[in-house]
Amino acid sequence: PQPCSIARAAALLADPWTIVLLRDAFRGVRRFDDFLALSGAARTVAAARLRRLVGSGILARRRYSERPPRDEYVL
Repeated sequence: PQPCSIARAAALLADPWTIVLLRDAFRGVRRFDDFLALSGAARTVAAARLRRLVGSGILARRRYSERPPRDEYVL
């Protein structure tokens, strides 16, 4: 881990898909399929970037449906 908060943020945001997904989140997008449709990212790429944003604490995953189990991403 990098000790500098600016270096950690830069490393996280260096990927263009991460910036696109964050832009969409700030515009109110919450559901995975909506992120896919608006960003144009491949499913695997979007899933990996969203997982990384959740892991870093920028986004949170929140369950909105139990059957079938569905989550949304919130800032």
